[in-house]
Amino acid sequence: MLEPVVGQPLTWHNVTLPDDWVGIRGQIKHLGQHTFSRINMRGVLYENSRVNFTSIGQIDHGANDADADQESRLMTVEPHAKGSVNPVLVIDENDVRAGHAASVGQYDEDALYYLQSRGLAMETAKQILIDNFMEPIWRLRNGEVG
Repeated sequence: MLEPVVGQPLTWHNVTLPDDWVGIRGQIKHLGQHTFSRINMRGVLYENSRVNFTSIGQIDHGANDADADQESRLMTVEPHAKGSVNPVLVIDENDVRAGHAASVGQYDEDALYYLQSRGLAMETAKQILIDNFMEPIWRLRNGEVG
């Protein structure tokens, strides 16, 4: 049995400036058998910023036992910020594992309220929620697993 080919995952994070318009596309193509890939994208949007994340995992015919996964998440901190995520899987083989997760949304209002009820100022509480949102990607970029 062949061992999977393991490479560095494609990891991207973005924190926008007030009027940024950003488009990011990450793509990994599986050409051979027993290949492995991960696309991880996270971003935080402020004021009038606009961000689009597109992640493409492609598994070509003959790339059996490929393992492809992608996760794209955006947090809009203010109501005028707009984000979109587009996970794309192009699969031309039957014997594979592939999945994706995508979300765009604001921080949890109940969590913000909870932190404020413990005496934290609103801006400090928001920053804690933003840091917690971004923490998984920072761990990946630092080579930590899980």
